[in-house]
Amino acid sequence: MNLMFLKTIYQIKLFSFAIFCMGYFNFFSQEIECDKVVPSSVKKLYEKGKNYKKYDYKHRVKYYKDALEQEEDCLLCVWELAKMSFRRRYSAGEPMDFPKEYFLKLEGMCPSFHADMYYYLGMIYYMEKNDCGNVFFASHVQLLVLLIGGMETNI
Repeated sequence: MNLMFLKTIYQIKLFSFAIFCMGYFNFFSQEIECDKVVPSSVKKLYEKGKNYKKYDYKHRVKYYKDALEQEEDCLLCVWELAKMSFRRRYSAGEPMDFPKEYFLKLEGMCPSFHADMYYYLGMIYYMEKNDCGNVFFASHVQLLVLLIGGMETNI
């Protein structure tokens, strides 16, 4: 009984270390600096999408999607669309497929864009009861916090 318990603990530690290493090497294999400037070709659409006082949710989503059709590499457009849709779906208790798609797209485009991206993905996977995905993105958050701020965190 005791030997089985120690073996299970060892497997959990080994799995956690493997997840951390995958996240660590995936993070550093990508380009660290990302272009966080809105391209001039979509600046008007981006600003309309940011204006929540003048435009409702559906119009703002349309502006961001139009901006992404014109300029696929607009990181800020993807970021705003992902955050906005996450808040909307979280408050309504709806499935997180739409925000998850955009957070994963953003993570593929620029893994070091913003640490909150991994927080949101971890939340989405937690809500889906997908613990492996949650651990993976939690390790990204921990790594980014340690690299950016030099702080210790208990995730």
